[in-house]
Amino acid sequence: MRKKKSDQYIRNRALRICIGRVIEELSNMRKIDFGFAPIVYDAIIEIYTEQYKELKIKKSEISQDFIDIENLLFEHSITKTSEHTITDLKKKGIMTDKLYHISLEKLHAKHQEKGEIGI
Repeated sequence: MRKKKSDQYIRNRALRICIGRVIEELSNMRKIDFGFAPIVYDAIIEIYTEQYKELKIKKSEISQDFIDIENLLFEHSITKTSEHTITDLKKKGIMTDKLYHISLEKLHAKHQEKGEIGI
């Protein structure tokens, strides 16, 4: 079964984010003396950096479909962040039960109109 370009784009994007975080953490660990020589960290960081570069997505290869996917992922992130914020306000007693339910309903209704729920 052949993979869709959009699936590969999302996979590569996720891998780039994860690898970038690994590189950042290894760079920070290199500064702390764990008993490993800095050359060990440098070698591992180099391997991850090569993988990171291989997954680079050229802007010329990004079609409107990919831009739409990126926007959809962004909107989904905003929705989830909003849900967590609303829930946090409720847990801290800043928001009443009624206002909590109304807020969540409005948030979900707004994003259902745009077709963003279900990611």
